[in-house]
Amino acid sequence: MVEYIKSLYGLYVDEDQFEGQGLVEYALILVLISVVAIVAMQALGVKISEVFTDVTGTLSDRP
Repeated sequence: MVEYIKSLYGLYVDEDQFEGQGLVEYALILVLISVVAIVAMQALGVKISEVFTDVTGTLSDRP
């Protein structure tokens, strides 16, 4: 289906305009992965901080 649409679009547009499409798709995928990673780190950051605080408190309570 994509090739069909691409061929129809190619009737009206030069083939040179398709060259950067793959690079743009990879860039969009990288942006999506980056956003998901940032959101996950922010969500887990508080819990990880609590774990380190508990560990530090436990270690400082020991004689």
